[in-house]
Amino acid sequence: MARFLLTDDETIHQINKEQRDIDRATDVLSFPMFQFTPGQFPEDVQEDIDPQTGLLPLGDMAISLERARDQAKRFGNSLRRETGYLTIHSILHLLGYDHMDEGEMKRQMRTREEIIAGHIALGDDVRLYVNGDHKIGFEKMVQPKNAVFPAVTE
Repeated sequence: MARFLLTDDETIHQINKEQRDIDRATDVLSFPMFQFTPGQFPEDVQEDIDPQTGLLPLGDMAISLERARDQAKRFGNSLRRETGYLTIHSILHLLGYDHMDEGEMKRQMRTREEIIAGHIALGDDVRLYVNGDHKIGFEKMVQPKNAVFPAVTE
């Protein structure tokens, strides 16, 4: 579970300045609730699970739709694809992945982004899971034959 804010450049700029002391707008911000090791799920989070939902709050994320629209045009993507990518990117940050250096962590994060985006591009629903060894992964979900999902418009 994560709290999600769709906003504009002005608001994300303000959040970036207040929370990170960076005086500029950006496309996406992530504020993890926990310090996860990428690909690992800590064993001691049972007390943090929301008793009403049974879900673990991962943190907060914000996406500038203004920036996403600009990037979509620049990269030749749809707004849906760009906001989807930014959402995947932010969730991976909430799960401990980072890209501040050009090394292994950035490669791991980009690989995960591509795998998840590939599933979504194929129309698959994917879900996060944690196995018995506390490893975090993603798996394809089986969709009921008669499922009806609302159309997304841009």
